[in-house]
Amino acid sequence: MAAVIGLWVGRSRRSATAATPPTTARVRSFTVLAVGSDDAYLNHVLRTHDVDIHEHQPDFVWYPSRTDLQAYLVQEGDQTVGVVVLRTSGDVAHVELDWVTPGFRDCAAGEYVWLRSDILRNRGIRRVITPANMKDPYYARLGFRRLGESYALDLPGTLTPPATPTPPAAEPAA
Repeated sequence: MAAVIGLWVGRSRRSATAATPPTTARVRSFTVLAVGSDDAYLNHVLRTHDVDIHEHQPDFVWYPSRTDLQAYLVQEGDQTVGVVVLRTSGDVAHVELDWVTPGFRDCAAGEYVWLRSDILRNRGIRRVITPANMKDPYYARLGFRRLGESYALDLPGTLTPPATPTPPAAEPAA
């Protein structure tokens, strides 16, 4: 009897598994750190990974003395996942570099930076335009639309509420 029950449970699990859609990979949590272009660690990462960076973005040129760029380190815990460098013009960010280490090339970090993090929105950025000459761009998978040889994404408003609560309205005088 136990063998029959075990066989039935095994079949039930297999058929339930086959009918159940696959679950997505665990949701990763990243931190996006704004750093200055002269940041020693940022410059170390860019030098260390120079060959890989230029395989994916051959037009990228880095000058640590440029003050017109915004640089961001993407971290998962204490591990550096990637680097984003932007040149802004008003509320438009032109991506100079969007690079991640090989172990993180599953779009999760990009999805976090462009769609889930509010660091860009909180800095007044409303549109992101990618570089034209990036190898194997992933942007269409995240909802960016084609804009010539580049991709563009219009960001929604700020995701997080303001840090200071709105004071309650005064009660009308009786």
